Amino acid sequence: MNYEAKLRELLRNLASAEPSLFIDASKGFIKILKSDSAPEVMRIYVTTSSDLIEIYQAWESHKDKPGFPHVLNLVAAIMKQRGGADISSTLNKFATMLIKEKMSDLYKELNSREGKRQNAALLLLASIVRRSLHFAGEVEKVFDYKLAGFTNLAKVRLRVKKEVEERRKSHSTRKAFVGFAMSFLEVGNPRLLKVMLSMKHKEMFSGVMRGLGNDDEETVVHILSTLRNRVLVQESLVPPSRRSVLFGSLTLEHLVNISGRFDFGDAPELAYNVLVMVCTNPENGLMPDSNRPGNLKRLVDLMKKMKATEIEYHKSLLLAIAKGRPSFGSAYLDEFPYSLEDLASDNWFAAISLAADVISSVSDGLSFGFVDKDKPPAFGSQNLQSVLKCIRPQPFTRLVINKGLLHIDSLVKHGALKFVVEALKLLDSLIKALENCARSNNQTKDSWQALKAEIQNGARMSLPDPQVLLSLLSPLHSHFKSFESTTKRKAETEIESEHSVNVSKRLKSSAASEDVDILISGVNSSEIDLSGDGVVTESDGEQQSEENGSDIVSCIRDLWGLRKCSTTPKDLKDGDTYFFSKILESLAIYYRTMPMDMEGLSDVFKFLPNNPLSSPTILQQSLLELLNEHVSQFSKDATTIRTPPQMYKHLNPFIVWLLGSPAGQTKEQAYALAKAAMLSTGAFDNNTREICAWFFFIPGHSGDHVYVEDTEAEIFQKLSSVIVSFLCDAVSTTGNNLYKYMELLKRYIYDSEGGKDLSPEVSPFIICVLEKCLRLLSSESGSFTIPQKSLVSLYVCNTIKYLLDTQVNTRTLSLLIDRALSEMLDNFSSKTDVLELVDCPCEWRPLKSLLRFARDILHNRFYSIYSNVENVTRSSDSFIDTLGNIKGVLRSEYQSGLVGLTVGFSFSLLCTRYNEILQNFPLVLSISSELLEAPFSVLSSMFFLQSSFLTDVSKLRPEMLFDALGSVTCCKEKEDNSCKGDLDSKKAASAAFARYLRSAPFCVLFSAIVQSSSCHLFEQSALKKLLLDKVTAVPSDHLVSSLCYVMFWMNHASSSYRIRSSDDLKMSSETCFILAEYLVKQLLDKNLSHVPVNCAAEVVEFILNHPSVTSSLRFPLSGDIEFSDSIFGESLGELLQSAKQAVNRMDHHVLNLIKTVAEFVFPMCNDQLSEQVINGRKQISRAFEAMEQKLFLIFKTKFDACIKSMDFKPFVPTFYALHTLIRFISPFKLLELVNWLFSRIDSKNATVHQSKRNDLFVCLHLASCTFDILSAYMGQPNPETTLYSYLGGTETHFDVLLFERIFFQVFEICCRFKLDIADICLLKAVKVVKMHKSVQDPYLSSIMVLSRVVTPIDIISHCLHKVDRTKADLLYLITGTSPLHMSAFGFTFSEILNTLLPNADKNQETSKYSLSDEELTMLLPTALLYLNSVTIKFEGQPSKPFQVILSVYGRLLFGGFSKWKIFVSSSIFEIRLDKLLTASREEFSNLFSDSLLGKAILIARDHLASDEDISKLDWRLSLFNQVCPSNADDIFDCCCGETGLRSLKQPLEFVNKVVAYINFCRILLFFDCNGSESQPLEKSRIQFLRMLISTWMLIVKKFPENNAYSGNIDGENLSLFRFLEFFVMHNVLELTTEIQSCLIKLDSLPFTEQLVKSFLLYRFEDSVTLKMLRTVLTSLSRGKFSCISVIQLLLAHSKFAQSIHSANQSLDSTQFGLVFTPMRSIMTSLVIPRTNLDSLYFENKKSTSEPDLNLLELIKLVRVLFQIYVQQREEANVGDEEGINCRELVYLLLSSYGATCSEVDKEIYNLMLEIESNDKSSAGIVAQTDYIWGPSSLKMRKDSVDLKNTESFEELQKVKFRENIPIDPNLCAQTVLHFPYNGFVNGGASSTVMTEACSSTDKLQIYDPIFILRFSIHCLSRNYIEPIEFASLGLLAITFVSMSSNDEVTRKLGYEALSKFNSALEVEFRFLLFPIFFGLE
Repeated sequence: MNYEAKLRELLRNLASAEPSLFIDASKGFIKILKSDSAPEVMRIYVTTSSDLIEIYQAWESHKDKPGFPHVLNLVAAIMKQRGGADISSTLNKFATMLIKEKMSDLYKELNSREGKRQNAALLLLASIVRRSLHFAGEVEKVFDYKLAGFTNLAKVRLRVKKEVEERRKSHSTRKAFVGFAMSFLEVGNPRLLKVMLSMKHKEMFSGVMRGLGNDDEETVVHILSTLRNRVLVQESLVPPSRRSVLFGSLTLEHLVNISGRFDFGDAPELAYNVLVMVCTNPENGLMPDSNRPGNLKRLVDLMKKMKATEIEYHKSLLLAIAKGRPSFGSAYLDEFPYSLEDLASDNWFAAISLAADVISSVSDGLSFGFVDKDKPPAFGSQNLQSVLKCIRPQPFTRLVINKGLLHIDSLVKHGALKFVVEALKLLDSLIKALENCARSNNQTKDSWQALKAEIQNGARMSLPDPQVLLSLLSPLHSHFKSFESTTKRKAETEIESEHSVNVSKRLKSSAASEDVDILISGVNSSEIDLSGDGVVTESDGEQQSEENGSDIVSCIRDLWGLRKCSTTPKDLKDGDTYFFSKILESLAIYYRTMPMDMEGLSDVFKFLPNNPLSSPTILQQSLLELLNEHVSQFSKDATTIRTPPQMYKHLNPFIVWLLGSPAGQTKEQAYALAKAAMLSTGAFDNNTREICAWFFFIPGHSGDHVYVEDTEAEIFQKLSSVIVSFLCDAVSTTGNNLYKYMELLKRYIYDSEGGKDLSPEVSPFIICVLEKCLRLLSSESGSFTIPQKSLVSLYVCNTIKYLLDTQVNTRTLSLLIDRALSEMLDNFSSKTDVLELVDCPCEWRPLKSLLRFARDILHNRFYSIYSNVENVTRSSDSFIDTLGNIKGVLRSEYQSGLVGLTVGFSFSLLCTRYNEILQNFPLVLSISSELLEAPFSVLSSMFFLQSSFLTDVSKLRPEMLFDALGSVTCCKEKEDNSCKGDLDSKKAASAAFARYLRSAPFCVLFSAIVQSSSCHLFEQSALKKLLLDKVTAVPSDHLVSSLCYVMFWMNHASSSYRIRSSDDLKMSSETCFILAEYLVKQLLDKNLSHVPVNCAAEVVEFILNHPSVTSSLRFPLSGDIEFSDSIFGESLGELLQSAKQAVNRMDHHVLNLIKTVAEFVFPMCNDQLSEQVINGRKQISRAFEAMEQKLFLIFKTKFDACIKSMDFKPFVPTFYALHTLIRFISPFKLLELVNWLFSRIDSKNATVHQSKRNDLFVCLHLASCTFDILSAYMGQPNPETTLYSYLGGTETHFDVLLFERIFFQVFEICCRFKLDIADICLLKAVKVVKMHKSVQDPYLSSIMVLSRVVTPIDIISHCLHKVDRTKADLLYLITGTSPLHMSAFGFTFSEILNTLLPNADKNQETSKYSLSDEELTMLLPTALLYLNSVTIKFEGQPSKPFQVILSVYGRLLFGGFSKWKIFVSSSIFEIRLDKLLTASREEFSNLFSDSLLGKAILIARDHLASDEDISKLDWRLSLFNQVCPSNADDIFDCCCGETGLRSLKQPLEFVNKVVAYINFCRILLFFDCNGSESQPLEKSRIQFLRMLISTWMLIVKKFPENNAYSGNIDGENLSLFRFLEFFVMHNVLELTTEIQSCLIKLDSLPFTEQLVKSFLLYRFEDSVTLKMLRTVLTSLSRGKFSCISVIQLLLAHSKFAQSIHSANQSLDSTQFGLVFTPMRSIMTSLVIPRTNLDSLYFENKKSTSEPDLNLLELIKLVRVLFQIYVQQREEANVGDEEGINCRELVYLLLSSYGATCSEVDKEIYNLMLEIESNDKSSAGIVAQTDYIWGPSSLKMRKDSVDLKNTESFEELQKVKFRENIPIDPNLCAQTVLHFPYNGFVNGGASSTVMTEACSSTDKLQIYDPIFILRFSIHCLSRNYIEPIEFASLGLLAITFVSMSSNDEVTRKLGYEALSKFNSALEVEFRFLLFPIFFGLE
């Protein structure tokens, strides 16, 4: 098609006066614009007519004529078009013209009463609005919303007559009106939406919402989707109050009606979603919350209008409103809109279901936030009453509910029960919340209980009596029997099918010495079946029709929410099941909430079924939950566990559930009930660990394991049935005859040798079990088969052996086993004792092993299990035949008889000798794996008593073992099934063995490993990993038992090692320790957060009192390394290191275990404060105190023994043990122990050489450690809260007399024996004295102690005799602590130094002290301390001692410093650290200044000041040339000769030397700053400066990482050299300042550029270096260096622009663009900064973080460089040089500018103004970008380039300005409130911004008034924003407050801005009044 011709024709016809041509042309044009060719047509049209002149002419010619609506429709179609820049620009210009000039024409059309004309006008307006956000804002401003009849356009025009309706309805204006209103919301941003939904436009949107009820689907979807997506979102700025106005009562009613309409498309769902958002989100104004009142009445009225029982959307909305909100639920239920009187009504079920759902919804998500923990709420409080009204609403009386529960209709019963259950659940939640608060506050416990009782009374009055619910359970037994009969019929069917196959046969064979039937297909008829005996009963009641039943079941599913549940009822029987389960659940809640109502009602155990597993799972869980609640009531308020009497009679069903239930929750509940049932016998004394052990070895009981297949469960039921029967019988017998077995226990454990009763640590139940087991084994009645007897025997012996292994004192139980079995065997066995036979019958083997094990323990015969490989012989033919037959059956892949086959094979294993199983072990494993791995449990039980099996397997078949271990540790999820069915292959055996290892319990594997005599097993890392995995999987109730088990074998290893040392015992101990430590961590870590502290106390007591711990402390094992005779004469560190290597590893394990326990328990005792924890803490304290006393007793006993024998080598392990645990012992008790030690030695005994006085060394070492602990104790802020204050005793009183005695003893030993160890100990004692002085402790006066214990002359004489570092430090501490000692030292020291002077008197008496130069140097700190005191005393006047000391030290030091490298390399200058250092500059600085070398520099300085001869310049320069030769490149060469910094071995000493060297050189060169300066001095200073700069460059090059690592000073530490870097740079800074006049005289400063290059390479992002570099360059600004090259280097840096851009990232997110959004009220804003002042301050603090500091210093550096550059350019009298693009720099700075008063913004603006004023190319850039700052400036610059050549540049520039204006009204309000009135401007209005403001603005983020005022003047002058927008943004407010500023420039700018605003306002006023004047004319 020729579009150009067609377009010309259409345009020609548009100008025609003929109406038909004009109308056809407009319609044709619109049709084209709606087609795909519209873009091409518009392009052609815009090209030919850029102003759309033809359309404009058509408008003018047809307005006020009938065809004008066609013009409007055409223009609307054109306005909808989009295109390229040219098309959009043209259409935008035309739209702007329409808004400015043609609104009066549109008003005429809207005022007409013709729907066609009104629709056309509205469609045109909507199309203009949808063009862009800008046009939406323009139309919003100019449109007259109060136009007469405008809101009537929203109404739907309907007529009575049909023909009229058809004619008129097409011209209804509502759809066009809706489109116009919604167009603002569709294109508007959040600010525009806020304006549109303000009160100004209330009528327009009210008209939209009022007509929703009569709109069609399309209109409804349009309105609601727009509101949902644009208004009801998180980003919306529409306040909640306006949203609530938008959704008034009528609107909500319309939406509810729409959501209930059918066949209305997507509108109902959309209406529902909108209603949920409006009614549940507090942001939308209706739903109240803590900050908003909401509109409760409107929502409740809405809830009552819903048809919730009929329409699903209404019900969902109702529940959503009530969810977690009791106020809504109670209000609705109190005025429940449905009648509940007629239970036969069809609506009763729906009504009661709805009420139950409402209560459930209220309970869901209810947080009970109104319950305050400090005090209970008042019963009449509104929140509490709302909850109670939901529990007992008024319409739902007890009578109504009881009628419903007892009604004949099942649906009515279900509905009433649902209501009761939900009310009880809500009551349960409320009671739990109250109980939690009551537990946390014991003081108000009675108040909480009273409130709880009041709530219970109220609930009791409304809820049905529990007896009613119990009466409904009367048919429960019949219900259970119906399931039992079904199960029995199913079982009989399976048995028949099983016997019909000819694979079930009995294989008979004889073993060597026994006559046993080996069963393959199952057991005989005497076997007890767990499935129980069911009785078939006929169903009561009439049979309902199938259709009726399905409807009822469907309703039940909906009622209980079971549509998606796996237990969905399928028939009426399932419905009854669910009914009974919910009754049981409600009764359980009654127990929790109102236990008093349940007392004495009924025996709940009568509901237990005969066959527990036959009933549905949901019924089982509900019944078990009820029983658990019933049991828990007996021990609720008791300290010990109590259970219902004779509960043990119901043990059987609980065990059946525990073993056979497929549900984990059922197993858990049944386990708790089974333990409670056994406790009810009274035999276990609350020892649940023993009870758990009796369940542990039942086949099929594997913790949390749930059977996947029914076959597996059935197998274990058959295997365990005889054990369960035996166990229940034994428990019942014990409970019925408790007194009898208690007497037997007392008799069996009586110690005849000691003549006393042993502590009964076990229960009498063991006696009953052994008695019944022997009776069973001796029985010949035939009731039990041999395999069954063997299984029971194995179970009993395994359990008792496990209990024996987990005892702390094994003697009691082993004595009981020995005596009981011996006596019982005598009574039962009339023939030969079967246990004495070499090959006893299979059922007696476990008893034989148990008895032998118990007797070995009883008689201390510890042994290792040796391999039985040598005894392995060929298997008997019968067992081989059995294996072959089973293989044949398995290969036939016939699964029908799998249960019988598995049980028979398991029984055959029980009757087979161990050697035969071992010989055929691969095949046994393969067959067991094929049989669902069920026989593995039998194998594990057998191997637990035969612990050598793993050793035997490793010797017989090592490849199979290692392959299996590799498979297990690699965690192969997908096993290789290639060997499936190949039972004889090695691969199949290895895979089966791996499965066995995965399934075997921890105790079985651990027992086999730890008793192994083969070392290579312990070396297997895979085996250790397997054990750790097993420990991790141990159930929580077996953790303590597992720890006991491990500790037992740990003790066994150490005890055996004393008899026979071997490597395998060491490895066994190592394995035990690893596992024990892991278990302790697992136990105590859980106890810290979950379990009460009494469990932790049990673990602590068990470990500390364990025989392994006691024997290790009392009788340490001998180590592999021999001690030397003088081991205690070594230093403490060397002693401990030697002891650590020599002490046996087994003893190390014990000590480390004690440490682990202490480290875990101590924090727990510190944190928790409850009463229970306090009691547990006392228990723990007693345990640790007992261990402490035990350790002290052992220590004293062995010390006395060693003194007598004069051999202290055996004492080393005991000393090491005490030192290992010393930090957990009170230092005050340690002082008592030290005093005792000193009292036991004879220090005056001269017969023993001092080098062999080990007794002295022990005392001194222990005293030294005690003083260290005491110092650490005193150094804590609150010493009374330290660890040992409550775990080693609570005595914290400092015994001064005791300390004095010890101090005197130590000093006496120092003076008598001259021991270095004694000097160190004395030094630590003095530190304790000094620390007491610093904390001003009243118990100890330092001067008193030092003067009473020892005279000053004595201790000073001792320290001055053969001076070393220790004595020098001791003397320094003493003189610094006591003025008396200070004076005595000064007098003595002056006399010594007088003899060393050159002019000393020859006749003067020679001093008894002879001090070398090295000794004098070590005494230098004390001498300096004395000099300082003398200076203070004589007020600065030099005294004779002062001059003597300075003279001697001056000659000594200057003589040494002249040979610097040799002198400072002496070891006496090494720094000793008393404590760990943090990596802070202050601490490093103090460390080096307080070092010996640092103090030597200070004395050298003082001597230089006092001696005129050596202070002369020539002498100083001469010494400087010696110390610092001219050929040296850097400080390192002169100081240490070290250049490879990273290879340093002692970095601390290295840095100390460098710091001292720099300080010394500065003293030499800058001693007399006021003196005359010579050329040699200047030369030396410049040389020193160059060396410092080279040194700094070398440091930053070697350590480029700019990190301040914290840590200890050991080895290479970057933080140490970071300090050195700062120190060197600081000296460079000070030198450049001091010799500035000298430097600027130089012809060049080449080191300046080198310094900058190093900075750019290595320290660009370091703020400290930036600041120092800026200061250096400022000092050198007059020097001769090329500043332009420095600037070029800086600007070319890769991170420069990135660093500058980081400034705008710290700004608050601002929504750019101008929308009519008024600034908030100043009165409102006054409150906000007060509440947010801290946060604002925090933000300001955050802005001073490292990145912001870096940016600030970088800007300052650029500014300094630019100033120097301008200065150098002016001095050289040259123009702008090329090479620096200042214009781009300004743009970069402007894009990062924030226009605030922050330091960064101030510096950026100052820099921009300086560049503009000094660079011609950059002049006026800020004004050219219209003063737009930040990221918006980049957009403005880009748009300006794109639009520069367009015709409407100014208009488009204005549009872009308005779109990118970055003003934040909130920040404007902040600026007005905190305006800097005292700020001033330097240099006039154009030079800079405010540089000083009031202190309050430093904490707040406000705009810079100067810049904002200039911005305001500019935008008003260019007419970019309207006056009303200027005021709304807050700019007018800033203008007004600026006129009150104290600064003249600010005031002038304010007046100028106000003048511009006035001018703009006048123009706007004339524009607004022009139409009025025109109309008057």
